[in-house]
Amino acid sequence: MLDRSLRCSRRKFLASAAALTLSNIAPGAEDALNGDMFRARPSRPGNEGRKPLAVIATVYRPLSHAYHLVGRFLHGYTRDGRLHVPGQFVASMHVDQLPENDLSRELSREFGFRHCRSIADALTLGTDRLAVDGVVLVGEHGNYPRNDKEQILYPRSEMFGEIVEVFRRTGRAVPVFNAKHLSYSWPQAKRMAASAAELKFPLLAGSSVPLTWRRPELELPLEAPIEDALVAAYGPLEVYGFDALEALQA
Repeated sequence: MLDRSLRCSRRKFLASAAALTLSNIAPGAEDALNGDMFRARPSRPGNEGRKPLAVIATVYRPLSHAYHLVGRFLHGYTRDGRLHVPGQFVASMHVDQLPENDLSRELSREFGFRHCRSIADALTLGTDRLAVDGVVLVGEHGNYPRNDKEQILYPRSEMFGEIVEVFRRTGRAVPVFNAKHLSYSWPQAKRMAASAAELKFPLLAGSSVPLTWRRPELELPLEAPIEDALVAAYGPLEVYGFDALEALQA
């Protein structure tokens, strides 16, 4: 049973999230329309007031998770019919795999962020201190082995461990967002959560599914009893089953 003190309607949650986002928008950013492509110009000259992010990803190719998620910090996105540019910008990026259709190197040249060979370099920008205000970890897609349960062994835990090591070494920690679930391994996921609790930095994991529009919209009254609920999805089980679970929880 969910503790009543932790219950919150979806509408209230979205309103709170929107308020936090709006508080970080760079002045005039929403006016930065760029023709019919609805794309922000490279952010190098206009990063004043925006907070630097380090992106750690398994792969950055067309239609990958990093492409969809991180691209919004680079190009902006439409909101209420206008271009919205987030209050954060990509300062550095480390990508574990570089396939032929890799986009990270081209984007680095276009937007001027540091393309790094190591996670530590991405977080410190080549200095001896932590030089970013947040980390986006996208351990999804890429060529990785599977175990006997057909789980893809994405190195989210290993990447997270290197991030935490930089936090320990520099004596400073910043919020980390982990796309989707923490790990294919429950012990690894527990260690990741324990590290965040120990060093007292915010750790958020999940996808966009709980925040997406509902068609038709459904908002149950608070305390409404639910006897049965069903969500239909397709496989493979862990890759898309996680999204199905989030839809059910939402």
